[in-house]
Amino acid sequence: MLLKKRERIALVGPTGVGKTDVSVLLAEKTGSEIVSADSMQVYRGMDIGTSKPDDKLQKRVQHHLIDCVNPTDIYSVALYVDGAQKVINSIEEAGKRVLIVGGTGMYVRALLEGLFSGPGTDIKLREEMLEEIRENGPERLWERLRKVDSDCASKIGAGDTRRLIRALEVYSLTGQPISSQQTQWKEESSYHAHLIGLDRDRDDLYKRIENRVDEMIRDGLVDEVRGLISNEKTVNATAMQGIGYKEIVEYISGKMTLRESIDLLKRNTRRLAKRQLTWFRHMNGIKWICLKPDEKPEETVARIFKVL
Repeated sequence: MLLKKRERIALVGPTGVGKTDVSVLLAEKTGSEIVSADSMQVYRGMDIGTSKPDDKLQKRVQHHLIDCVNPTDIYSVALYVDGAQKVINSIEEAGKRVLIVGGTGMYVRALLEGLFSGPGTDIKLREEMLEEIRENGPERLWERLRKVDSDCASKIGAGDTRRLIRALEVYSLTGQPISSQQTQWKEESSYHAHLIGLDRDRDDLYKRIENRVDEMIRDGLVDEVRGLISNEKTVNATAMQGIGYKEIVEYISGKMTLRESIDLLKRNTRRLAKRQLTWFRHMNGIKWICLKPDEKPEETVARIFKVL
């Protein structure tokens, strides 16, 4: 592997594929610091449901853009790009390499290709849509999006309420579908990186996802969510609509049994992984590595070195 001093690597892939352990080892081998590209790991106190790297892993390698905002804070892709650019500049000025790691395709693309011109946040409008979701579920909003932006609706699904709300917000404020505005992204990368995508056989990936959800429950996900929603402001926060949290809220509120909420969480996470893969398949330049069920991180890193 021959990397120039300031060449960056971006490690992407669906949730549950195994990015975390591979990324830490890859960062150690390349002298890199990790810049997270995960739209949920930015929130403080949301640890188990977002599968954040534990303290042991974060001590091995410096991680950035994790635990940087409160669940009640408004956060956006524009704020992410601004923060990521500052962090990357700081890392490289210190003589270290940058390893971007995450499954939020919009964050990765916006950072590497430039952010499309979109409107700011309309808090009142978002609160109205969140209230409609709480009362009637997301299906009505998704159907509304399908009528005005079928391309976007087909990519995100009704369960991805964060992106659903943003897409309707953009349409409401501009009168134009967000899918057409995203074509304004630059052709040339503004933050070039070697793109490595991790994937697995579907059965293997889905089994890992289901096992990870069971592990989250054992690790105390229900108590984590219960603690978060004890704050009335957090209950209504957009962050709580994230996968791993909204399903457990259904159980805590008495709308589902624990078993039903766990099954729903597994289903929604599988669907998220599928959407993530679809997103990344549409990005140019990704070199894909399909992991074997029993593959160790050391073996994966060796394979990454071969394709860099």
